[in-house]
Amino acid sequence: MTARTAMAARTARSQGSARRRPRIGTRASGFRLPELVLGVGLVAGGALGAVLWATHEPSQRVLVAARPIRRGETVEAGMLRWATVSGDRIAGLTETTGLGGRIATVDIDPGSPLQPSLFRPATVVGTNQIEYGLALAPGDFPVGLAVGDDVMVVVLPRPEPDGRLAAPVTLAQAAEVMVAPAVDDAVVATTAEVVVNLLVGRADLELLATAADVRLARLPDGDAAVTVGA
Repeated sequence: MTARTAMAARTARSQGSARRRPRIGTRASGFRLPELVLGVGLVAGGALGAVLWATHEPSQRVLVAARPIRRGETVEAGMLRWATVSGDRIAGLTETTGLGGRIATVDIDPGSPLQPSLFRPATVVGTNQIEYGLALAPGDFPVGLAVGDDVMVVVLPRPEPDGRLAAPVTLAQAAEVMVAPAVDDAVVATTAEVVVNLLVGRADLELLATAADVRLARLPDGDAAVTVGA
């Protein structure tokens, strides 16, 4: 074998080995970059859509209760605060005009949007009426009595001069509570006396002034103008 022939044989073997040598990184991989990018894009797009939906959901600035408001309380500035609420149906007071001095008709939880129906105007005393204050002991008035309640007033007259007990008298017209105990019911139960102011007719003043005792019974809603009998 000549030198040229031997060199050609070695060159052929070398080229064959190179063709058989494995190539690193040519096998298909299960990790595909385009699919990963697509998945990340879908997740980001969903989050962005949720943010945009919340941003475009209807919202409004309304008045809400800053603290618990009890039935019968008169509205004051410290009871209220502003809050932004969202939703398809937003209902609530958007201004304070005309709200001061109105009276809560129900108990209102903190944070609740305020509605016009939750309040009523303060009572105006008529020419034939007067606000009369009574000192009542627990048991002489219903638990949970509040401003604006309509009550039946039962008067226990003083005994007759000869010692005979006079029959109780019920005022012919229901009375409206103008001032009620501003304390918890549990405290009222252990209090000697509390002050309750009633809106009554002037014709009943003498009977109330000479009474030995007065007892109140709350009337159902809607019975404010009902005559309860004498």
